[in-house]
Amino acid sequence: MRLDKISRKTFSYSLIVLTIWSFIILFFTWQNIKVQKDSTNSIIMNIATLSFNKDLAYRKWAASHGGVYVEPSSKTPPSPWMSHIEDRDIITTDGKKLTLMNPAYMLREMMQDYSKLYGIKGRIVGKIFLNSNNEADEWEAKAIESFDNGVKEVVEWVDIDGQEYLRLMKPMIMQESCQKCHGHLGFANGSVRGGVSVSVPTKIYKENEKKIINNFIIIYLFIWLFGVISIILISILLMFSFKKRKLAENRIMHLAHYDQLTKLPNRTLFQDMFKHSINIAKRRKNKVALAFIDIDGFKNVNDTKGHPVGDKLLIEIAKVIKKQIRNIDILSRLGGDEFTIIFENVKNDIYLIRILEKVLKSLEQEIIVENQSIFISASLGLSIYPNDGEDIHTLIKNADTAMYQAKENGKNGFCFYEKFMTSQALDYVALETAILSTIKNKEFLVYYQPKISAVDSSVIGTEALVRWISKDKGFISPDKFIPIAENMHIVNKIDMFVLEQVCIDIKEYINLGYTEIKVSVNLSGYDIGVEDIYDEIIRIVNFYKVNPLNIEFEITETYFASFNKHEMQTLNALKEYGFSLSIDDFGTGYSSLNNIKKLPVEILKIDQSFIKDLEENEENKKLVKMIINLAHTFSLKAIAEGVETESHLKFLKEEGCDYIQGYLEGKPMPKEEFIEYLKGKTNAN
Repeated sequence: MRLDKISRKTFSYSLIVLTIWSFIILFFTWQNIKVQKDSTNSIIMNIATLSFNKDLAYRKWAASHGGVYVEPSSKTPPSPWMSHIEDRDIITTDGKKLTLMNPAYMLREMMQDYSKLYGIKGRIVGKIFLNSNNEADEWEAKAIESFDNGVKEVVEWVDIDGQEYLRLMKPMIMQESCQKCHGHLGFANGSVRGGVSVSVPTKIYKENEKKIINNFIIIYLFIWLFGVISIILISILLMFSFKKRKLAENRIMHLAHYDQLTKLPNRTLFQDMFKHSINIAKRRKNKVALAFIDIDGFKNVNDTKGHPVGDKLLIEIAKVIKKQIRNIDILSRLGGDEFTIIFENVKNDIYLIRILEKVLKSLEQEIIVENQSIFISASLGLSIYPNDGEDIHTLIKNADTAMYQAKENGKNGFCFYEKFMTSQALDYVALETAILSTIKNKEFLVYYQPKISAVDSSVIGTEALVRWISKDKGFISPDKFIPIAENMHIVNKIDMFVLEQVCIDIKEYINLGYTEIKVSVNLSGYDIGVEDIYDEIIRIVNFYKVNPLNIEFEITETYFASFNKHEMQTLNALKEYGFSLSIDDFGTGYSSLNNIKKLPVEILKIDQSFIKDLEENEENKKLVKMIINLAHTFSLKAIAEGVETESHLKFLKEEGCDYIQGYLEGKPMPKEEFIEYLKGKTNAN
């Protein structure tokens, strides 16, 4: 999910939550206002009912007593409407004059006083009235009319003189106690002769209600605002959290699918993209090509210039290749110095050949890394769907096989996959497996080839040579399995096996009296780069209690040119410990004079390729002579290998070569034969 989509979704969800929250607050606000209004109305109604009940109780009390006699006054004069009552006016025994105040009059007077004190109006009215004060108004008249129809109570909110009142009115029923004063009006007992009402002003209660409601609104507004702020803050936090998590997920996805060094698709993403390309090609009946690229000599760059430079070189290589291919072509890095290119919708091989040539040519150019000029090349293998396979694994395997064939052909080139390569690749894999098994079971053999003085033919030492006689394949040449072991980075195990066997055999030679014998052991340049190789060598020699003076290490010249500071320290440490060092195959590695001067070596070993054609090749004679002189110039000894004829020996003697080694003196032989050889040389002397 994209980050902007996360923001939009978070905003949408937040808006929904805000809307729901607002509706909840509005609902509770409305609900509380309604409850408060109902409560206010209920209070007003209760007050009206209580006031009415009070009036009713007072009236019943007055009626039950037939009225009350009071002294006549301006407020309570003799009622003209009760003149028909004989005892309306009486004189007490003490001569006081009293007049009868009937219940209705008393109630009306009380209602007027109550209204002045509390604002609650009271009325008592009749259908037939003599006193105008008892005349019903329009609302009361309608209420009395409804009482005649059976209504027991009338309640209504009305406006009186611009103010709201709650009016409550109930019927006034004619009773026997009323007949004394009102019987002349002709109302029968139980009939409606009027009504009693109260009118409660709502202003004070409504004002209080308004204050409470305003407080509700303010409280709920604060609650709503708090909720809104909380929702917004939570939404922002969630959005940042989601974005952070999404960025982390994207980072993880990128780490899982892209090479962190070159930023190219890695092996996982490459396989997914290749499968996708094949599926499209199946539907469209197109071709897809896969180029497998391996950088030639990349290990030497790492070894000589360091891994940081190697990493930067890989970045530059990716840029160079990217410029040579189309935008639709997919470049990936599988790991190490291995790259792949997926070519979709391939029309013909000519395009592929042209673009691969462009890639190879671009990689031959000088590449500048940290102000250092680096020259490299590449080997490419190509497989095509569906010609060379219909599934990803087969096509990758075949492209890899073609790449190795390009390396076998001399590197800096490309090969299209051909079916015969598979059998070669299978043989290669089988050989790798067999090498591992042979190392594990310690089945390699050590043969010895003597070295003699060119002057008097005395034995000055011997070279330990590893041999492999496979149970299945018979004799396998070192030229075949040693390079494979180097590619597998296990050649040091073979060399340490040889060293261990040499130590065992040296003990036997010494026991036979050959105490001065010096045995040469080959060390691969890869061995010197192994971190603990020095410690391993010392451990083996000390374990078998062998004098380091009896051991010489031969290192091929091509490796000396690429040794870094650490590897040179290892060589110096071996020299200081007492081992002898020599440069093997000298003349093939183009060592500079400066390198020779700095190396802790004692012997230059002339490569056999220069000795082989000495009779016919004048250039080789000049070169061999020059190497001998060079060795002596630096106070080194010269030894020629591959000496097979007397003419070889004669030339080397004449030129001052110190030692010789070759079939003329003896072929590599097992330890037992070498011991017999030594005995023969001793007897001959």
